[in-house]
Amino acid sequence: MRRTQWTILAVGAVTWLVVSGCDRGDGSTSLSGSLAGDNVLLITLDTTRADRLGCYGHAPAATPTIDAFAASGTLFENAFAQVPLTLPSHASMMTGRYPKEHGIHSNGSGALGADHPTLATVFKEHGYRTAAFIASFVLDARFGLHRGFDVYNDKVAPVTLDRALYKSQLPADVITDRGLEWLRQNSDRPFFCWLHYFDPHDPYQPPDPFSASFAHPYDGEIAFMDSQIKRVADWVRQAGLSNRTLIVIAGDHGEALGEHGLTGHAIYVYEDVLRVPLIFVHPKFNSAARIATVVEIADLFPTLLELFGYDPPNDLLTRSLAAALSGEELAEGEAYSESEYGFVTHGWAQQRSLTTSQWKYVSSTKPELFDRVADPGELRNLNAGKPAIAQRMRKKLEARYESMLSGEASAVAMDDAATRRLEALGYLGSVATSVDEFLTEGLPDPKDMRSVLVRITQARMLMVAGKFGEALQMWHAILRETPRSVESIANLGTCLLNVGEFDLAEEKLTEALDINPAATLALTSLGDLYVTLGRLDDAADHYRMAIDSGSVNPQIATKLGDLLMRLKQPDEALDHYRMTLQAHPDFPAIQNRMRKLVERLSAVHLGNGRVAECLHTLRIGATYAPDADGIRLLATLLATLQDDTLRDGAEALRWATRLTQLRSGDSQPLDLATLAAAFAETGDFTKAIEFAGLAVKAAQAAGNAELVATIRGQLDGYRAGKPYRHPQY
Repeated sequence: MRRTQWTILAVGAVTWLVVSGCDRGDGSTSLSGSLAGDNVLLITLDTTRADRLGCYGHAPAATPTIDAFAASGTLFENAFAQVPLTLPSHASMMTGRYPKEHGIHSNGSGALGADHPTLATVFKEHGYRTAAFIASFVLDARFGLHRGFDVYNDKVAPVTLDRALYKSQLPADVITDRGLEWLRQNSDRPFFCWLHYFDPHDPYQPPDPFSASFAHPYDGEIAFMDSQIKRVADWVRQAGLSNRTLIVIAGDHGEALGEHGLTGHAIYVYEDVLRVPLIFVHPKFNSAARIATVVEIADLFPTLLELFGYDPPNDLLTRSLAAALSGEELAEGEAYSESEYGFVTHGWAQQRSLTTSQWKYVSSTKPELFDRVADPGELRNLNAGKPAIAQRMRKKLEARYESMLSGEASAVAMDDAATRRLEALGYLGSVATSVDEFLTEGLPDPKDMRSVLVRITQARMLMVAGKFGEALQMWHAILRETPRSVESIANLGTCLLNVGEFDLAEEKLTEALDINPAATLALTSLGDLYVTLGRLDDAADHYRMAIDSGSVNPQIATKLGDLLMRLKQPDEALDHYRMTLQAHPDFPAIQNRMRKLVERLSAVHLGNGRVAECLHTLRIGATYAPDADGIRLLATLLATLQDDTLRDGAEALRWATRLTQLRSGDSQPLDLATLAAAFAETGDFTKAIEFAGLAVKAAQAAGNAELVATIRGQLDGYRAGKPYRHPQY
C-alpha cells in the first residue's frame, strides 16, 4: 500500500490536530503551570526507532497518525533513551531519574521502589484519575510502575507451558480497546492515562494487511500500531477534549536492524537502539516545531511537572523541556545512556555513553568516539585520532555518572528465607545484578563479542528444537571465549542434564550459581537434575530458590507443586499454587492441579473432623481455581455447620450465588438446595422456601426420590422458620 493511501486514513486525526492547534491562548512564552487541570495521555512506543517514522524522515513509513501529531505539535529530533531495555527506560521516564538513582538496570532485575515520586503518584496526589494499559509482562505491576495508578491493567496473553512468560504480550488493538473503554467512563474529570504499545518488538509479526505491505515486517508492526493510535486520537477529538488534553508520544528504546552487524537491543548503546521519538501535542504549544537540541527521555518527568505547576524534587538531575514547547530557546543538552545487560548476563564490560549535538562517547574496555555530524551511522571510531576530545568527553561522562546518587531497586528479588536457603546449600554471596562502578576493569568488550552473540542465539534455538547434543558443543566453544557468562554456563549445564551427563551438569550449574546465586535457569535445571536423581528434597529447595530469587515463571511453580505432592506436603503445595495464581490467574496448568488438590485436601480435612481447615482449603480453591462442586460444598458448610463460630450465612449466600453463575442457568437440585440453605441462614425464609421448592421439582425431574425426601425435610424446617443444620458437622 502506498504512503498516500495510508495518509488518507489519518484525515480525521490531522483535521483535529490542525483545528485544535489554531488556538494559541494569550501568546505567553512561559508554559509553567499553564496546563493545570488538563488531561494527560501518555503513549509509549516500545522498541520504536525514531528514524522509522515518517515524521522523522523514513519515506516508506506508514505512520500518518504520529506524523499528524508531529505536524501540530513539537517534535524533538534528538531524544535519547537512558537504557535500551523496557523496564529501566520506563522507570526513568516515570521518575526523571537515571538507572543508578532508581536502581533498575535490566528487565526483571528489581522493582521500582517508593523512594521517588512517579508521574502517576504526582497526578494522583493532585486529584487526577489515573490508569495504565500495559502490553507486555516486562512492565507487570510486580516491577513497581503501578504506584499511583487507580487502574493498572497488566493482564497479558495467558501463559502456557510452551509460551515463555517474558514473551507474553498484547497487540495494539487490545491496548486501544482497553484504554478507550476506561477513557469513555472516566473523562468527566481530569485524567492521566498511559497506553503502552509493544508491537515493534521481535518477533515482527504484523497482522494483515500490514504483513504484506512492507519490505521489512518491523515497519508493518509500526504501521499497525499507528492505525490503533488513530482510534485514540479520533476519540479525543470526538469527545471534545482536544483543547484540554496533553498528548505525549515517547519511545522507550530503539532496535538494531543490522547496523554494526547487530539485531535487537539490550547490550549496545549505539544510536539505533537509543534515539527514540518524542512528540508533545497541545493547543498551547507551537505547531510543527522541530527541536534539534539533544534531550533525554527521562526529561519527560520534570517537563510535565512544570507544565502542570507541580514542584519537582530538589535533587533532580534531568531538566524540563517546557521552554522549547512555547518557542523559547532550549539550552544545549547532553544525554546519558547505559547498558549493564552484557555485564550481568555474560560478564562483559559495562556500556555508558554521553551524547552531545556533535559528539558521542562510549565508555568500554575499548572506548569509542563518534562525530555525529560527519558520521551519523557511528561507523568511524575517532577515540585514538582525537584524544583531546575523547578525554574531555570521558571526563564529562564520568562527572555525570558521579553526580548521580546511588539508589536501590525494591525487592522482586531475594528475601530472608531465600538467602537462608542459599546459605544452607553453600551458595554464598550477594546476587550478581549490577555494581556501582563506572567501568569494571579487565572485562571483555562487547564489541569483540558480536560473533559470540550470534552463536548464543543459534545455541538457544538448538535447545528449543531439542537438539541438546549439538547445542552442547556450541556452548563449550562459546565459553572458551566468554568463560564468565552465567547464561552460557547455565545453558551448558542444562544441555549436559538433557544428554545424561549428570555429574558434569551438576558441576556447571553450581558454577553458574557461584557467579550469580539467583540465576533462574541454573536453579531450575538443578531442581530438574535432583528430581531425576531422586533427591527430591534438594530439588524442592532449588525450585523454591528459583521462585524466591525473583522468578515469576509459573512453569517452575508447576514443577514445585507437583514435587510437593510427591513429598506428601499438600498444604504447602496448595499455598504455593495460591500465591502463583495470584500472580497468574489465567494459568490453566496450575488451576487444574489446584482443583484436584482442593478436592482431595478438603475431603481429608472433613473426614478427620478438621472443619476449619476444610473451609480454608475450599475458600482458596473457590477464589483461584473455581470449581462448581467445591463451591457448593463451601456454601453448604458455611450455611449449615453446627458450630456457630464457623457458620457465615452472608458468605454462604455469596458463594451459592456464584455457583448459579458458574452453572450458566443449568439449575441442579443440590445447587438450588444450597442456595435455599444460605437464604435460610441469613433469615430470608421466603427466598429459602422458594428455592427449596425449586430444588424439589428439579430432584423430581431427575427421578431422585431420596433427594426429594431430603430437600422436603429441609423445606418443612424453612416453613417453620428454622435454618437447616448439617447432621454430621
